[in-house]
Amino acid sequence: MRLLLSRLSAFWYFFISWSVLYAQTYDDVIVLVNSSDSVSVEVGTYFQNQRNIPASRIIAFSMPTEEIITPQKFALIRSQLDSIVLQRNLKDSFAYIVTTKGMPLGISADTDRYYAGVPYSPLNASIESELTLAFSPTMSTAIGDSFAVLNPYYGKTSAFSPNANGGIRLVTRLDGYTLQDVKDLIDRSGPQRATSKSAALVVIDRDPIWDSLLTTYYITYYQDTDTLWDDYYDSAVKWLRADGWTVLYDTTAAYVRNQSNVIAYQSWGSNDHTFAGVGDTPGLPRHTWLPGALAVWYVSTSGRSFQPGTPYGQSLAADLIQEGVSGIAAFVFEPFFWAMPNIALTFSNYLLSTRHRNLAEAFYSSMKPLSWMGTVVGDPKTSISTTVTALTAQKKSSLPAFQLYPNPVREQLYVVSPSPFSGGVVDVLSPTGRIIRHQEVTPGAYQLRVLLPGDLSPGVYFVRIRTAEGYAVRRFTKQ
Repeated sequence: MRLLLSRLSAFWYFFISWSVLYAQTYDDVIVLVNSSDSVSVEVGTYFQNQRNIPASRIIAFSMPTEEIITPQKFALIRSQLDSIVLQRNLKDSFAYIVTTKGMPLGISADTDRYYAGVPYSPLNASIESELTLAFSPTMSTAIGDSFAVLNPYYGKTSAFSPNANGGIRLVTRLDGYTLQDVKDLIDRSGPQRATSKSAALVVIDRDPIWDSLLTTYYITYYQDTDTLWDDYYDSAVKWLRADGWTVLYDTTAAYVRNQSNVIAYQSWGSNDHTFAGVGDTPGLPRHTWLPGALAVWYVSTSGRSFQPGTPYGQSLAADLIQEGVSGIAAFVFEPFFWAMPNIALTFSNYLLSTRHRNLAEAFYSSMKPLSWMGTVVGDPKTSISTTVTALTAQKKSSLPAFQLYPNPVREQLYVVSPSPFSGGVVDVLSPTGRIIRHQEVTPGAYQLRVLLPGDLSPGVYFVRIRTAEGYAVRRFTKQ
């Protein structure tokens, strides 16, 4: 009995330690759901369950189902949102807003003109960019006018708070071509995604023709030969390499493709002058991505639609989401180059060991305009951790930081590590600590497949890996 109690105590120590490390951190988030769209409802429910979001913070009401709406329809959405936030006494309790697939995507003062193929008007905006201002006491009046406003959080490296930034909120979107794409996006996202610097790769892919064009532009209009444009790139590379990250910095005409373990990526997508010779989906790099990976495409309208079958021309952000990124800044309408993210800020705020800002903070700190054309796709609280915290009462573990995928799972669970396992065993544990499945860990493997018992009931279970270096536990949900 004493031995049993000791084992149970140790197990619950691991569980409590895990719970503290991955504590529910979404009490400052509200989630908007279009109750007229079944996919939006399912995305909202899935995200709520995966992140333990209180029901009071899921705000569902009927909205239009088309992607581009008029300012009048957006005004009705704002009115209903304001009413529910006031009714639930939420106004001063959230810093982040999450929108969902099935909600409108953009606002156009002349939708006929937009659908006729004219992508730019100063009266156009994304839903998310307008919502950043919706609860600001001083900036909400800018919604719907013909000018962007300067983002008060731009250039900052500190954690975001509405009070320190004019009352704005950071707004991100959960979207993709399909419901499954969005669920996969949620599964590979979230706070403190374990990331090994030694295994991760940052890809920054310049285009010499664009470099020349933009250098000429800056010299002509700003008399600036040491261009801000170069600073975007050079500062990003300098800061990241100094922090120990591996950076593939390509300044040639080649379009960089087929890289592995990418954690951050920037290129010109279909705007790259050599991409035309690649010959498949516009701009897809065909990389493999680590959980939590961010991407920046310098593409004018990569966020113009998230519907399958959208005609190309320019790259579509939904392709990168389907390929495996966890976050991307996209544009619903033509924003002009000044609106593109400053990748020195995006990547350094997200990756530097002294910062590790979350996804929403990384993107919004690097984007100058609000009430404009941009949308940020991803779980706003996604972040990385390059420090492996031991979940053991006996000693600190030097195990590779591992993740479970998919989670929730039906039959086959994969244990994925950014660096090779040295061997050992993997156990699937019940909530009481009973071993349900036991198998050896193949030395040198980066991925382990665990076939769950066919009669395993739905619920919460745990994976424990034990090696000579120690052991660690992760939780998963069986559907």
